[in-house]
Amino acid sequence: MVRPWAILGALWVGLVPHQARALQPGVPRANEATSDMERTLELARGGGKREPALFRQHEGLCKSGDQHACVELGLDYEFGAGVEASMDKAIELLDGACAQKVALGCAHAGWTRIFAGRDQELPRARELFDASCKQRVAVGCVGVGAVALAGVGEPRNPARAARFFRRACDARDPAGCRALGLLLDVGDGVSRDSAAAARLFERACKDGDPRACNELGGLYYNGRGVAKDRDKSTVLWQQSCERGSGAGCASVGRDLMGKGSQPQARAFFELACSKYNGGGCAALGYWHQTLGSAADALEPFARACNLYNRTGCVYLGIMYLEGKGVRKDRASAVAAFERSCSREEPVGCFNWGIALHEEGKLEAAARAFQVGCDYGYMEACTEVGIRAANGRGMPMDREVAARIWKKSCGANDGAGCRELGVAYAHAMGVKFEPAQALELYRKACSLDDALGCVWFANALADGFGVKKDQDRALAFYLEFCRENVIEACTSLGAAYQYGQGLPVNRTRAAELFARSCSAGDGYACFRAAAIDEDASGLFRDPKQALAYLDKGCKLGASDACNELASSYEFGTGGAKDGMRAVALYEHACGQGNPTACSNLGRLKMKGDIVKLDVAGARALTEKACSAGSHDGCFRFGALLGLGVGGPKDLPRAKVLVKQACDHGIADACEVLGKLSMLPP
Repeated sequence: MVRPWAILGALWVGLVPHQARALQPGVPRANEATSDMERTLELARGGGKREPALFRQHEGLCKSGDQHACVELGLDYEFGAGVEASMDKAIELLDGACAQKVALGCAHAGWTRIFAGRDQELPRARELFDASCKQRVAVGCVGVGAVALAGVGEPRNPARAARFFRRACDARDPAGCRALGLLLDVGDGVSRDSAAAARLFERACKDGDPRACNELGGLYYNGRGVAKDRDKSTVLWQQSCERGSGAGCASVGRDLMGKGSQPQARAFFELACSKYNGGGCAALGYWHQTLGSAADALEPFARACNLYNRTGCVYLGIMYLEGKGVRKDRASAVAAFERSCSREEPVGCFNWGIALHEEGKLEAAARAFQVGCDYGYMEACTEVGIRAANGRGMPMDREVAARIWKKSCGANDGAGCRELGVAYAHAMGVKFEPAQALELYRKACSLDDALGCVWFANALADGFGVKKDQDRALAFYLEFCRENVIEACTSLGAAYQYGQGLPVNRTRAAELFARSCSAGDGYACFRAAAIDEDASGLFRDPKQALAYLDKGCKLGASDACNELASSYEFGTGGAKDGMRAVALYEHACGQGNPTACSNLGRLKMKGDIVKLDVAGARALTEKACSAGSHDGCFRFGALLGLGVGGPKDLPRAKVLVKQACDHGIADACEVLGKLSMLPP
């Protein structure tokens, strides 16, 4: 992804491309639901173990027309009790009982659809819950509350959910009490009261709901609403698992992992996953990925995702994106990230944004990052700022970008601090403050942002906002280049090229530029081409130089695009191609490269390759001047002094042209003399 302006060695100022990588969401929290819909699953029928031996009895009674037995048979098929599990068969039996006016069958038919991960049937599940709750079936009322909590078919409404959970709890339904306790514990739709939640969990646990035992164990583990007692939490989790709760088995597994008993933990994660616990499936996938075979992680992550576990979706997407343990499949990765984002997982939104960006869907990527930012994920906010600064997928507004980076940096996102430092270094949306930029680079580095460390080192090398210290800068370059931070290798190449703390070694510099270019640093590609120029400004190997520039431009380095355009304009790399040069200048200028804007303005003023457009030339050179191009200030000043393409302002024109002259632009010195002879 294209990062904003940065300093890379002496006189190196340009758009620097940097590829953001898909982020891991962290270790799956096996004992906690991670989305509203997964919480819906955890609010489901309390139940316990089903007795496999009763399957034949249920089957015989159902065949004889006992619809209540058909409900039990449907649950046998759902949970694989005495028969191979089959969601399709379970739904068929439960729907049949519901059609025969057995309200309990309607309620379970709704829950089974949710457990099967059939998103398209969620509205039908809601209808079934409504119908059964009206018939005073408590598990149906729990379902009504659960879909209200998840926002199925209507805006999320935790207060309404709490009312229906309370109705079920008052009817002595343990799942209803547990569900109400979950809301009380976090203060969702009701006033927060963890002590009241603990009482409800204890009541539901005693009344036969093993999931309530699991939740009570969590409170004892964390000392929330009760005195901390981790021995008691272990007992409660084991009790929950033994009585048939997948969530309880997942908690036991996580407890064992924390105690270093990885093999035993795997067995409990497998048990949890077999009981439709999404967190358990995600934990099992993570176990395989870190301690076993990556290929074995695919199935549990996919199952976790289907069970609405948003962390499972993120890991599934990363597997498909990186091709670890599975064939690379970008479409499947994007779909998994999108599902995770839709379930309010900010890391999923971030990764979805990356995948969309790589597909060239810039507006969609910006929206995905914005959603992640809205969920409070500062890395996503930083990416939104980058897009606002560069106008990629959203309107360019560098003041907005700076405000966003102030927010993310304030929340200790290293990348946000680094980008804000870049803004201060180049007066993008904020005042030009080198000392402030330096401090922000320092903070980014302290927050383990490798690029922040490189930018800090670049400032040391250039004496930007600080006393020049090339030895210290070199130490940073060497350290981070060894750690394969490609931008550090590029800066190390600059040190060899210009003799910054090292003897001049252009061969070594060229090697480092080529290495960084191959690794995806577009600016290094530009430098690899530039170092091939001879004293007359021609490429020693034009074919190789153009290949470097083309790659750098495609990687988002505007300097490479500008130089490639120049080679086509003047034929320094081979045949001239004026229209291609214009297209590349326009592209680089659109990325914010001031030199490209100045060059494009020059062509519009000449009117040979493109149509004469003095007003357009004036606007482009003014833009270039405002962004720091001395050549742009020279050209804009000349037009301003003569009143070409717009109003005349001779005093301001002289100031601008003199600045260009002072910075070594010979033509500007000549024009300044002519402007001085003009009448006011």
